[in-house]
Amino acid sequence: MAIKGKTKKKAGGARGRAGAPKPIVVERKPHLYSRTWFKRTFWSVVILAAVLGGLRVWQNVSRGNSLLRYDRNLVRSEGLLKQHLGSSVATGLSKNVEDFSAGKLDAKRFEDLGKLWEQDFKSSKDGVAKLHPPGPAKDAQQMILNGVDAYVGVARLYQAAAIQKRLANDGDALAKATKDAVLKKKIEAQAKKDADQVQVLLLHASEWRTRADTLINQGIAQLQDLNAAWHVKAPSLSLTDASGGVSVPS
Repeated sequence: MAIKGKTKKKAGGARGRAGAPKPIVVERKPHLYSRTWFKRTFWSVVILAAVLGGLRVWQNVSRGNSLLRYDRNLVRSEGLLKQHLGSSVATGLSKNVEDFSAGKLDAKRFEDLGKLWEQDFKSSKDGVAKLHPPGPAKDAQQMILNGVDAYVGVARLYQAAAIQKRLANDGDALAKATKDAVLKKKIEAQAKKDADQVQVLLLHASEWRTRADTLINQGIAQLQDLNAAWHVKAPSLSLTDASGGVSVPS
């Protein structure tokens, strides 16, 4: 008779059955634009750009105003120089030089004009020297200042020419009053030298005036370029003389 034993459970019976899968929790990251660090960085950049932009605008306005003030002060400082370079005034330089060279203007009157020109040109030079231009305009001011100073030299040369002309005239008068033929010839020769020296002085004055005009032209041209670059509507800086003085197109 067979003996029935207890049936053995298969090893790993309960454990062998597969359990239900556990859910996996996936953390969903927010969009880049929604992240806190991005928002903070973005607004920081925006604020910084606004501040820098405001500073830039303020800087442009400030430097533009500074250049405009300088332009206006320069025009005032050059007032006397511009006045004498004009052709519509009694003290106009070009017309009086032309008349003196042609013998239409008395030497004493021309000498007095030379003294007036020197005085007024020196006043203009001192006025320009006292100005404080913006940094980029310093070279332009120096050229203009050198040009005005050259005009002071021109006025002095005209005075010397007037004095020399008076000597020549006195020599001619003396020669006419001298009866001694030998002495008269010597006096006439000296008077001729004095007259020739007048022409030499006038030539030197013309050369110095050309140099002065060139320096002032270059300085004004630089200022005009700077005004255009900085969008400054400046007053007319040109020193216009229809008879040959300084003339810079606006």
